[in-house]
Amino acid sequence: MDLQELVAPDHTALCIVECQNGVVGPESSMPAVADAVAAAGLLPRLGGLA
Repeated sequence: MDLQELVAPDHTALCIVECQNGVVGPESSMPAVADAVAAAGLLPRLGGLA
Protein backbone atom coordinates (compact mmCIF):
# COMPACT_ATOMS: atom_id res chain seq x y z
CA MET A 1 0.00 0.00 0.00
CA ASP A 2 1.42 3.37 -1.04
CA LEU A 3 0.37 5.86 1.64
CA GLN A 4 1.54 8.78 -0.50
CA GLU A 5 -1.07 7.83 -3.11
CA LEU A 6 -3.85 7.51 -0.53
CA VAL A 7 -3.29 10.94 0.99
CA ALA A 8 -2.54 12.95 -2.13
CA PRO A 9 -3.98 16.47 -1.61
CA ASP A 10 -5.83 16.46 -4.94
CA HIS A 11 -8.15 13.68 -3.75
CA THR A 12 -8.05 13.79 0.04
CA ALA A 13 -10.53 15.46 2.40
CA LEU A 14 -9.76 16.66 5.90
CA CYS A 15 -12.77 16.54 8.24
CA ILE A 16 -12.29 18.49 11.45
CA VAL A 17 -15.22 18.28 13.86
CA GLU A 18 -15.90 20.06 17.16
CA CYS A 19 -12.83 22.28 17.11
CA GLN A 20 -14.76 25.44 17.93
CA ASN A 21 -13.49 27.81 20.61
CA GLY A 22 -16.37 26.78 22.91
CA VAL A 23 -15.18 23.17 22.82
CA VAL A 24 -11.38 23.31 22.63
CA GLY A 25 -10.56 26.95 23.35
CA PRO A 26 -9.96 28.89 26.56
CA GLU A 27 -13.71 29.44 27.06
CA SER A 28 -14.49 25.72 26.66
CA SER A 29 -17.50 24.24 28.40
CA MET A 30 -15.38 21.08 28.72
CA PRO A 31 -12.09 22.17 30.30
CA ALA A 32 -10.64 18.64 30.41
CA VAL A 33 -11.06 18.34 26.63
CA ALA A 34 -9.53 21.77 26.06
CA ASP A 35 -6.61 20.89 28.34
CA ALA A 36 -5.97 17.61 26.50
CA VAL A 37 -6.10 19.36 23.13
CA ALA A 38 -3.66 22.02 24.33
CA ALA A 39 -1.29 19.47 25.90
CA ALA A 40 -1.16 17.51 22.64
CA GLY A 41 -0.57 20.64 20.54
CA LEU A 42 -3.51 19.56 18.40
CA LEU A 43 -4.71 22.93 17.10
CA PRO A 44 -1.39 24.03 15.56
CA ARG A 45 -1.06 20.58 13.99
CA LEU A 46 -4.55 20.76 12.51
CA GLY A 47 -3.82 24.26 11.25
CA GLY A 48 -0.77 22.93 9.48
CA LEU A 49 -2.85 20.30 7.72
CA ALA A 50 -5.75 22.52 6.69
